[in-house]
Amino acid sequence: MTRMLLQSRQNPWEFSACIPDGAKGVGCFSVKQTFTLGTGTGGSTCGIYVNTDPTNFYISDNLNTTALPVIAANWSLPAQYTSIKALYGKYRPISAGIRATYVGSTISDQGIIVGGLVNGGVSASSFAGKTSDQWAALTKDYLASPLRNGLEITWAPDDIEDTAQFLYITGSAASNNFTPNPPYMALQVYGCNAATPGILMVDVVVNYEGQFSSQTFLPGGLTAPAPAEPGWFERIQNVMVDYPNVLPAIGQALSGAVAAKLQGGSLLAGMANGYLGSRVMDKTGLPRKALKYEL
Repeated sequence: MTRMLLQSRQNPWEFSACIPDGAKGVGCFSVKQTFTLGTGTGGSTCGIYVNTDPTNFYISDNLNTTALPVIAANWSLPAQYTSIKALYGKYRPISAGIRATYVGSTISDQGIIVGGLVNGGVSASSFAGKTSDQWAALTKDYLASPLRNGLEITWAPDDIEDTAQFLYITGSAASNNFTPNPPYMALQVYGCNAATPGILMVDVVVNYEGQFSSQTFLPGGLTAPAPAEPGWFERIQNVMVDYPNVLPAIGQALSGAVAAKLQGGSLLAGMANGYLGSRVMDKTGLPRKALKYEL
């Protein structure tokens, strides 16, 4: 179970898991949504902010007509919020990720994309009207990349309470001044072309473990609780300590340790953007970051 949780933390788009602490009456569920972001007339920025709270799920800055972020007044509910609320009374976040891929013109792909993790004590409204350097200063972990490279963000808890504690699923979305306890993910584009809708395709996923609110319908059926695994959080943290939570979606640099494993680097090839990439690529045709699932 701890290994499955580690897989989910490193690659939330393909793996989900439950917390291996022996909790009873729980089941896993995921929220996955796709967004298309771009700029409006006179605008040169767009962005998205994603929280692990299934009530206060996201704020999108789409079709912006200015050069600086515009933050909506309230957080938005996920598409299937009614189903979530009907099945689960409490939740705890397992893993989450934002994968932003540039899908605009390759001739006029100017601009930068900056994203990262934000401390739960910083509200989304704090990012309104901020320049790129002011925006980055509000995060606890960020990376800036050319817009054409996109960005991939994976969520990480600050401490065990961010992921082990069950929280109530409340009734309505909060204002942008809301400050969640766990960190949340944020992404913003600066300096791109105006009036270009649909330059970013954003794939958002958040994996949860929920406490059932009714015994009349149990998704996944009746299952025996898994035994608790001592030290699950610390074991995962030890693996994740050197794992970057923000990377370009393409053109990711491979570490020296990974290169050494690839037969002394003989399988590495130079890419057009200056990074090293594997000669043998996965089914997407893009270089992938090395994942470590051994605890």
